[in-house]
Formats: sequence, structure tokens, C-alpha cells
Amino acid sequence: MSPASGHTVTVQYKTIDRTATAGDDYIHKGGTLTFAPGVTGVMVEVKVIDNEVEDDGESLWLKLSDPSGAFFDDSWGLGTIDNTETGGDNTAPTGFPTISGTARVGETLTASETGIADADGLTGAAFAW
Repeated sequence: MSPASGHTVTVQYKTIDRTATAGDDYIHKGGTLTFAPGVTGVMVEVKVIDNEVEDDGESLWLKLSDPSGAFFDDSWGLGTIDNTETGGDNTAPTGFPTISGTARVGETLTASETGIADADGLTGAAFAW
């Protein structure tokens, strides 16, 4: 969050299918994100499933709801799977995207895939609000 809050902020989140399908292209994720006082970013890991199908460009939603201690005016994030099959075995990506911004009216939350790595060629997963 920017600026950091002086108190704990929580928000519920869950993934929702768009053109990617949970259980086939990625593993559904949901829960509570907690921003401790002074913390400006939290991470959400969404694992991509190797289904031997070109998933490049398929997308999913990250829905935020029920904020506590903050407000937001756009609760939908768009994630894109950038997973061109390179042949051979595919190992799961590692790492976490970083969500940052202020969860309140007039402020923006963003997510970055810079913390995600995949030895088999996954080059990114982007979320935008």
C-alpha cells in the first residue's frame, strides 16, 4: 500500500476463470490478504498447471472483496498466463507476485510478476487493476 497504513488491513481474494480454467490451466486460490501496519505489499501465488497445451495468453481474474481497515474502488485484477510449451517436462513456477498500492478509494493496487521464476519458460503472470 502506498502510503503504508498505521493499522492492519485485510482483504479477501479469490481467483475466477476468464479464458483460463481452474483445475486445467491453474490451481484456484483464495483466502485473506493481510497488510500489517507499515507493510506496503503482500504476495499471492497462483500455480500454473502443465497440461501439455499452449496456454499462452489465457487469463484469469483475481477478485478482491470485503476489505477491513481500508477501501478500494476497483476490486478486479486481470492475470495472464504466459506459458508457451517448450517440450519436455514442465516444473511448477516458483516465487510470488507482489501486490502493492493503497487499498482505498482513489488509490491503485498493482501486482508484479518479478518474484516469479520458471526454469521451463514461464515468462510472467501479470495482474492489473
